[in-house]
Amino acid sequence: MELTRAVHLVGSLPPDTATVDEGMRFFLDNAGPHLRGLLPSGETRRRGLYVAPMVDGLATHPALEYVTRGDWSTLTARPTYRLRRGRSLRDAPLDDYLGYFKETQEGLLAFKEISAEYDRSDLRFQVSVPSPLSFSFIAFNHRALQFYQRTGDSAGRIWPYYRPVVEATGREISRIHELAGDVVFQLEIPAETLLAAKMPPGLRRIVVAIAATAVTDLAVMTPSGSRLGVHLCFGSLHSKPGARPRSTTSMVDLANGIVERWPAGRELEFVHIPMADGPSPPLHKAYYEHLRRLTLPPKTRLIAGIAHEYQPLDEQRRVLALVESAFGHQVDVASACGLGPRADKAAARKAIARAIDLATS
Repeated sequence: MELTRAVHLVGSLPPDTATVDEGMRFFLDNAGPHLRGLLPSGETRRRGLYVAPMVDGLATHPALEYVTRGDWSTLTARPTYRLRRGRSLRDAPLDDYLGYFKETQEGLLAFKEISAEYDRSDLRFQVSVPSPLSFSFIAFNHRALQFYQRTGDSAGRIWPYYRPVVEATGREISRIHELAGDVVFQLEIPAETLLAAKMPPGLRRIVVAIAATAVTDLAVMTPSGSRLGVHLCFGSLHSKPGARPRSTTSMVDLANGIVERWPAGRELEFVHIPMADGPSPPLHKAYYEHLRRLTLPPKTRLIAGIAHEYQPLDEQRRVLALVESAFGHQVDVASACGLGPRADKAAARKAIARAIDLATS
């Protein structure tokens, strides 16, 4: 039977999830009947810390040296890098440092076995791909990191950090597509989401155009026929988001900018938008009313990232009603971010249970 509302799993699980096999079983055991055919790996290689292990690994890149060192206790207490004099990121391919192909290669074996064991031939493997801008923003000194500019349809200056990350990410996606075929790439865009949210209204249109172009440039690099979803995200180090906007305005602006530029021949399966974070969710229509402007393609699902297990359930149900009233359709439900920042699997289980409570309301 077709689900009315489904639960979406953003992808990550806490560090006490030891293996890909364990992660997938955890997802299916706790949310299986409520999934709309997508199963992530749990990102156990990343140990609940998003791109932190890959950023730490850059310490061995021959062209890089430390700018700062850190233990990830806060976002500013992280390692960052810059190029050594006369060196280039192309001195050693970044592909292996990103490791998306290797992660998929390991996960795909478990996925095939587990989907057969659970009799879930409807499942497709969900591959999480952090945007190159997000990876670059975290890994490289902010004064060294520059974004490329465009004049008309021709690319302007390409600076030495961002572009090699784009190219390596594109190669990893192509290898994954050749290996696995019918996967769904989830493009994760915390840097783009934060930039849009933090810009004053007068500058937001320009920033949204740049950020949306960065996302769709990555989508263009996927092979024709690829299936993708876009996960807007405010980041969540130690379960604390990088921003709590006062309305959905910036998220809708960014999502519409991405849809406007979306390349032909690639299916946009879903757009995930985080909302209503905080100790108590906003319960006034004004916060959600901009969802009326959201212009998704007919087959693209909106996933409302509103499942915050620490908020009262009755308030969360009112949030869901406000979201669906503004958007005009039923939505699928998810947490605002991955479950990796949760303390352990017991906390992740509570977050999934809350998403199920909302989806079945």
